Amino acid sequence: MEIMDFFARFIEDHCSGHRLQPIDTIDQFVRELRRETDLLIEARSTDRMYKDFENDPGIHFPRVYWEATTSKVLCIECIKGTLLSKRKPDEFTADELRAIVANGTRAA
Repeated sequence: MEIMDFFARFIEDHCSGHRLQPIDTIDQFVRELRRETDLLIEARSTDRMYKDFENDPGIHFPRVYWEATTSKVLCIECIKGTLLSKRKPDEFTADELRAIVANGTRAA
């Protein structure tokens, strides 16, 4: 980030007539990157989904362990299972496919 900031300032100071605003662009990029890497935001989102679906037996989101979660550490329940992407489409029965679609529709 410091290197990008250095070059943005250099460009603004030494290159006249440009329409870009490199310092503003880098500042916005840094703000968004910090927001995207703040795990408290991810924890709140996960917790909201957990609560929204806690009474739905077909959909499960991990529980957030708030006592161990910070902006740099996200501590959530470990859920055992198989990722759908690890199975080939022809390995599913028609009933399983219907259940997957129904669950996905409710979770969307």
